Amino acid sequence: MLVRKSIGIKIRGDFMHVIIPKGTRYPCKNILEIDSNGVLYVVILEDSTGNMASTKIDLYEDEVDELEDDFDATSLNSEENDEFKSLYFVRKNFEDHVYKQKRVIEASNRLSDDHKIEALTIITAYLKWSESFPKQKSLYFTHQMEINDDLKEYLEICNA
Repeated sequence: MLVRKSIGIKIRGDFMHVIIPKGTRYPCKNILEIDSNGVLYVVILEDSTGNMASTKIDLYEDEVDELEDDFDATSLNSEENDEFKSLYFVRKNFEDHVYKQKRVIEASNRLSDDHKIEALTIITAYLKWSESFPKQKSLYFTHQMEINDDLKEYLEICNA
């Protein structure tokens, strides 16, 4: 199964945080439903065995709680909203860059398994850092340069 559209959650300012990117392959049948309260219901049916699993994830509540910790929506003015949007896009660009490198590493048949594990460990550390949503935009640029340096030898092997 191929996901035809990105699946995500709405965050402040009518932006979407992508959880399942467009084009992701799933070797099973998925049933995804989101109710009006932001609860995601997931049922997965494995094609080969017929096994089924289901879960309920309260995406909206978790995201709102996280954002409310950082921002008091009632006190924000237009300038602060613009700054938040700018920070959000800087973070998104950083994560897009990291995920692009991750896809190159994962798809490579030139890297040994050990090298793949090392590179993916580096990538995971940067993504974990980004999850904390640092407020300084300059840190994203600094970390992007650092990950480029950290992954340089792996990417050179992939592109050789």
